[in-house]
Amino acid sequence: MKNLLHISCALLCTLIIPEQGLSQVSNYAFTETTGTYQAIILDNSVASWSGTISSNSSNSQTISTPFEFCLGGNTITANNDLTMFHDGWAVFGNPSTTQATRTAPLTYFNNVLSIFGTDLITTGTSSYGARVEGSAPNRVLVMQWGQLYFGDSNQSPFITTNYWKRAVNGHSNDRLHFQIRLYETTNVIEFCYLISNPRTTSNGNLSNDVQVGLRGA
Repeated sequence: MKNLLHISCALLCTLIIPEQGLSQVSNYAFTETTGTYQAIILDNSVASWSGTISSNSSNSQTISTPFEFCLGGNTITANNDLTMFHDGWAVFGNPSTTQATRTAPLTYFNNVLSIFGTDLITTGTSSYGARVEGSAPNRVLVMQWGQLYFGDSNQSPFITTNYWKRAVNGHSNDRLHFQIRLYETTNVIEFCYLISNPRTTSNGNLSNDVQVGLRGA
């Protein structure tokens, strides 16, 4: 069994539960649990992408929100744009981005869900996308990223297939898997994480920060 670690806004927290009447993201309540990571099968019913993206590159998928959702007191109606970026975050809307803003989404954008916002790269086995589970009024929008790796523009030379190995001194098997789950009606948000074959030593030479959390309107 692979263990699941839910992590949330405080970089250490996990399950994000909005309290009644709150209008600010900073007032959300957080809980943390462990369990089994429930990967979804991506298809084209909502959005699905797989392929190779190098460091400092951009890829995004814009989907239509399947149901009304409230983030920080701001109600986003159904059928609005929700854009997933391969760099570990999603935003309600479809903003223009640069390399600097894509890797620090909580600094530059509103209505953001950042589960692992940093410079990430993909290989041929990487994928990200979304699908809807359940039926109204209890649907769950699941946004999933799988088989991603850290990028680091300060490492040289750049070799896509071996980049993560170079960045952390030989730990080539570290793969990142994570999900954002949005729950209809309750407006609960879950950040779910799985790391396959995590490295057990702290040596490395990564210079990029990771942003985890929420930002409202």
